[in-house]
Amino acid sequence: PLSARRCVLLKSTRSSVVIFNFLFRLLYFSLFLIHLYRFFFTYPFYTFSSFFFFVRYTTVSSFFCKYFLKF
Repeated sequence: PLSARRCVLLKSTRSSVVIFNFLFRLLYFSLFLIHLYRFFFTYPFYTFSSFFFFVRYTTVSSFFCKYFLKF
């Protein structure tokens, strides 16, 4: 699949991994902010779930980064 091919390309250089991880975090952080903005006034409990969603995906991205930095 395409994702596997991307993983192989990412493994080639160390800097691309760092950039990818940064973009990954930026993406999920923006998603988190959107969730926060959207549900803050209408559904207060949704901010909690979006926060855990954000935490979970940053953990995934950092784990991903560690895996690639290992080589």
